[in-house]
Amino acid sequence: MCHLTQHLERPEIDREATLIWLPELTQGVLNALVWDIHLTLAKHGKPLCPDRRPVSGPPPARVAASAYAALKDRGLAALTRIGTTSPRDLAEALLRLSPSSYDRRAELLGGVRLLPLGRFLWNGRDVYPQLVETLKSISKRQNLSAARRLQEKDLTQ
Repeated sequence: MCHLTQHLERPEIDREATLIWLPELTQGVLNALVWDIHLTLAKHGKPLCPDRRPVSGPPPARVAASAYAALKDRGLAALTRIGTTSPRDLAEALLRLSPSSYDRRAELLGGVRLLPLGRFLWNGRDVYPQLVETLKSISKRQNLSAARRLQEKDLTQ
């Protein structure tokens, strides 16, 4: 996800991410939140980028989909403030800024964040689901490892 924020020039960036207005969270916190949302959706067999319909299923999946929808709704505020939700448009605008305006970009764009859309296209293929599956596998192993350590601790006491 961090790669997206550093590469707004990607050919498919508008299919991979959208701009939102979310000054109360840093981009790093937003990325961690979206990873957690996508991981929760994947654990419950739900699409990584849910549409506006309520997601059926267990409460964690419904909460994750609802949180994602709330983040996506913040796109309207970005549209109102900067006139676009397109990362590509923002990249092109940044390239046209004067040096003095470019130096003030943090002040001008302070609350703009890049919301990943649950896709990462590489050589024409969406590899994001594989990334999430890998994270899910790692998370599962870490949870099992933590559970084993707790069991061992209980056995030694």
